[in-house]
Amino acid sequence: MGERTLLDLAGRKEIPGQPGRDAVRAVVAAADAGDIKAREALHRVGNWLGLGVANLVNLFNPGLVIFGGTLRDIFLGAAAQIRSVLATSALAAPREKVKLRTATLGDDTTLVGAAEFAFAEVLADPVQVLTRLRAPETV
Repeated sequence: MGERTLLDLAGRKEIPGQPGRDAVRAVVAAADAGDIKAREALHRVGNWLGLGVANLVNLFNPGLVIFGGTLRDIFLGAAAQIRSVLATSALAAPREKVKLRTATLGDDTTLVGAAEFAFAEVLADPVQVLTRLRAPETV
């Protein structure tokens, strides 16, 4: 269940030219404004997201789960539902330690992550990378 399901459950069609993130934000805003269908859609997707997080907590025992991209917007609209499902579906010990947060970079999370990945080797050891780039190739 993702953004497509959320839009379908809320009775909204994806508008050509309107990115999925904007459509998700529109559903969250409609739910905040009292739209019953949008609230029910967020509630249902929040249930599934809560179960997914509970499974992650049960399997990997993370100290932190960060919601980014469109999940950030869904989490902001369904945080209470997600926390409720987590409270009833995750094991007590790991559940008590996990923190749920949203990505602080907002819409730039994916872009910054991709840039960091691309430059990871340079950031880890810039001297070695420069040495390798200056070394003549041997065939």
